[in-house]
Amino acid sequence: MTTKRLLIPALVFAIFAACIAGASAAKKPPPKKPVKKPPVSSGIQPAMPMPGQWADLNKPYYMGEDKYIVFTLKSCAFSCDRLYFGDEIVTAGGQEKLLILKFSLQNPKKEEWTVNWATVHFTAVDSQDNNREGTDYVGQDINKQGLDMRLKPAQKVECYTCIRLPNDCLAPKLIVKPNGNGPVLRYDLHGKVKGLEPPFMDPVDTTGATALADVPAEKGKLYPGVNFDFTFDGIKFAGGTYADSEADEGYGWAVVSATIKNQAKDTININWATITPKLKGKSGWISFSDGVFASAEGTGGFDTSMEPGDTIGVQYCFHVRSGAELNTFTLQESDGGRTYVWDLGGVKAEY
Repeated sequence: MTTKRLLIPALVFAIFAACIAGASAAKKPPPKKPVKKPPVSSGIQPAMPMPGQWADLNKPYYMGEDKYIVFTLKSCAFSCDRLYFGDEIVTAGGQEKLLILKFSLQNPKKEEWTVNWATVHFTAVDSQDNNREGTDYVGQDINKQGLDMRLKPAQKVECYTCIRLPNDCLAPKLIVKPNGNGPVLRYDLHGKVKGLEPPFMDPVDTTGATALADVPAEKGKLYPGVNFDFTFDGIKFAGGTYADSEADEGYGWAVVSATIKNQAKDTININWATITPKLKGKSGWISFSDGVFASAEGTGGFDTSMEPGDTIGVQYCFHVRSGAELNTFTLQESDGGRTYVWDLGGVKAEY
């Protein structure tokens, strides 16, 4: 009887312990959450805009850390002409136009203050967010001389500068930075830049923001190159010998007259290679390699020096087959200027 009483509690305890062990074995701990690794740094920090403010045209702003100058942007315009800054000249190449900026600088201090090309710097930002830096030439509007003067207290000077841009480049934003430290001015130029005018504007772009590399030109009107202005004056035909050169049988000379003016500040030598002529017929371009560069009087092998402001007449004599139909004549300054195109209307070479 005593043995049975002892066995029953022991059996109950064993069963209870087994249940506890089974329950513990069935309950698994929750899985650990994966630990996120810190991102690998590229070493490139996000670009931070320069401190500054948005500004409006024709509104004055203090510039510089110590407010050393009052700046006012007056106007913006595209141009394919040259700009003079005293003895320096900026021209637009064949694939370029200029963004011309007119502005004023005023001295807010109680003492005189020097202003020059370094007083402010200009950067145009194109539609692809590329920076187009200014030329750092600054001229005085009153005399077209380079800016370098001392402003008296409250004195103001009207100025201009330019930025080179590709022919099809838009410049929706302008940044004006003071010399040294200080916040910049930002201008939204949408709809505020005066467009190009014919014949330089691409007619496809009615805003006038796109410049032509090949410009349709009028007879007798001077057009700007790099160092020279030039124009087409007319065409005539001569058989046999002309400008000291004899034509082959069945050929003659298409004599194209042109006017050239030296717009540079220096004396420049001019010869057959200074300005490149091209003549196009119905069957294609006619090479000038067999041609003759002549004076206005018809003297071949012409070569002369031109002083600043000099104007001369020249002749480009092309060796052309009799009866050829001529459609186009072009001139381009060999230093990389624009190409000007004159329509000859299909005139026939008759000798």
